[in-house]
Amino acid sequence: TCAYLANKVPDLKQIRALEKGDEITFDFVFDKEYQAEAKVDFFPKLNS
Repeated sequence: TCAYLANKVPDLKQIRALEKGDEITFDFVFDKEYQAEAKVDFFPKLNS
């Protein structure tokens, strides 16, 4: 579990899980504190 890793690897800041097709990969991040992601909506520029 993530709690186990947090206890065993105190320098670990985040664990990111990425799903691509039927594969899941895990990235261990040691240099960036967690920040909640913010959704950004982009609107195409309309030519008038």
